[in-house]
Amino acid sequence: MGKFIKGLFRFFSLIRKFITGLLFWGIAALIVFSIFYKGTPKVREGEVLVLAPTGYIVEEFSRPSFERELDAYLGRPPGETRLSDLQLALGMASRDGRILSAFLDLSGFVSAGPEVLEELARSLSLFRQSGKPLYAYAPFLEQGGLYLASVADEIVLDPMGEVFLRGYGTYRSYMKEGLDKWGINPHIYRAGEHKDYVAPYLADSMNRTERESSALYLDDLWDSWKGTVTENLGLERGVLQKYSDTYGTILAGNGLTAAETAVHYGLADSLMTWDDFNQVMISRVGLDESGSGFSQTYWTDYLDRTTPSDVSVIPGRKVALLVLSGEIIWGEGSYDQIGSYQVEQTLDMILSDPSNAALVIRLDSPGGSAMGAEAIRRKLEKFHNYGIPLYVSMGNTGASGGYWIASEADEIWAGESTLTGSIGVFSYFFTMEDFLKEKAGVNVDGYGTTALSDVYRLDRNTSKEADRMMQAGVDQTYRQFLDIVSRRRGIPVERLKPLAEGQVWTGRQALERGLVDNIGGLDELLAYAAGQSGLDGDFRVTDYDDNSLTGYRGMGGLIPLLNSSLISRLFPAAGAGAPTLPEDNPFGDPRRINAWSDL
Repeated sequence: MGKFIKGLFRFFSLIRKFITGLLFWGIAALIVFSIFYKGTPKVREGEVLVLAPTGYIVEEFSRPSFERELDAYLGRPPGETRLSDLQLALGMASRDGRILSAFLDLSGFVSAGPEVLEELARSLSLFRQSGKPLYAYAPFLEQGGLYLASVADEIVLDPMGEVFLRGYGTYRSYMKEGLDKWGINPHIYRAGEHKDYVAPYLADSMNRTERESSALYLDDLWDSWKGTVTENLGLERGVLQKYSDTYGTILAGNGLTAAETAVHYGLADSLMTWDDFNQVMISRVGLDESGSGFSQTYWTDYLDRTTPSDVSVIPGRKVALLVLSGEIIWGEGSYDQIGSYQVEQTLDMILSDPSNAALVIRLDSPGGSAMGAEAIRRKLEKFHNYGIPLYVSMGNTGASGGYWIASEADEIWAGESTLTGSIGVFSYFFTMEDFLKEKAGVNVDGYGTTALSDVYRLDRNTSKEADRMMQAGVDQTYRQFLDIVSRRRGIPVERLKPLAEGQVWTGRQALERGLVDNIGGLDELLAYAAGQSGLDGDFRVTDYDDNSLTGYRGMGGLIPLLNSSLISRLFPAAGAGAPTLPEDNPFGDPRRINAWSDL
């Protein structure tokens, strides 16, 4: 017994020493940190705001903050830049007397969707309207980069660079011949003549209807892009189309480099290496503290060092903002999806706060689960019951299931280049009984108590009753879609049908057809919502995050815990990811194969 007590005493003594040592070294670390940490440097008078988006500019990050912070700690470059952060920096800098001008560095920029480009270009224009110059530099420019740079007072291109314009296009792999060859049978159920997501499984090339449907919105996107850039750069009409259509011929025949050609056609103002441009900027604004570069503050540092004076101090009512980005999922979605479970809980939080005068939803979604979209829409109905105005601002896409959700709003705003509509429904799956029999010599047989006992089996063909069931479900969902839009938008079903059929519209086309109420950006809608709710010019906006409720990839509550932990204050924010280029496929590639109705 005595040995046990002595052992227990030694055990607790070791624990005491461990805790004491931990406290000692913790205090020592704090002392060392306080000695060497000089605090956050202040923004100096006459500095240039360096705006350098990295990777893809997105509405919301596609990965949780813990993963992005870990990437930053490991020195990995961020793959995403959030639009609202760039806009916040520009908005504050336009009113900040210490900021002399802004420099748009597009060296690390990859791409962004058409509407995100419009939103950022609008913020850049507002910065210029404050009377401060805006300069742009890039080693090379593609379509999205030129759109942003065209707002600047001066565009500088690297002598080894170029401006490459490829327009908009959608190209898909058509699989009918391959599926037939391998004995794989697609079973397609859809409502809407232009609901073309499943078209590649039914043919070996784009049919006339699909081509006309794609041309309708892609031509409008391209015309809008050309019109804006032509006006910004003061070009003659038709220059951009000719430049893109005959780019190879131009380069082969004019004796100029690609960069010189860009200057010749008015797509850039001058050619300089980075060192040369740095010297020019030094002559304009002076040296920085290191003595090697021009006086500047990087945009993320500027956000860390500067806080809007009106944030968190304005009393009274406010506008709630909820950003929904990604594919719509019924139930609990992952971080980069719109999971109905998380959204419903977040909407309950917004409803429970009596200080919310209005709700603005920023929506960027190509669609997804009909069940998920309807679950969210039903929750939004409650805002009408509580007398809270509901507005939707569409980002790059607000189509199909995205439009299902948006239709519940009192007003829908979109950008000219937003892709919306696609009011239609489809469902599909594959069976491979022919492959098993012809290629593998396997025959599947059995017994079932009903005509649906073997439904959804990959190794069995569908029965007529199963086909009727699937098509009836899709038709029923389509009728519900039409009824919801007709009721909320005040469009008779018979007049709505030609606008539906799965056809995709740009924001500009949707406005002409009554599917949206106004063309404008998120900031404009927030101000409008505040005005309509009786709030004065000093209204505040509260961001609600549906991802705070996400049990990310089976990790339960761990990610939200880590997001709010000390880690998030130690490492600078970063992002990573690579969404599909909008020029290739405006709707991305959800890669869904399931038996539920999809939008």
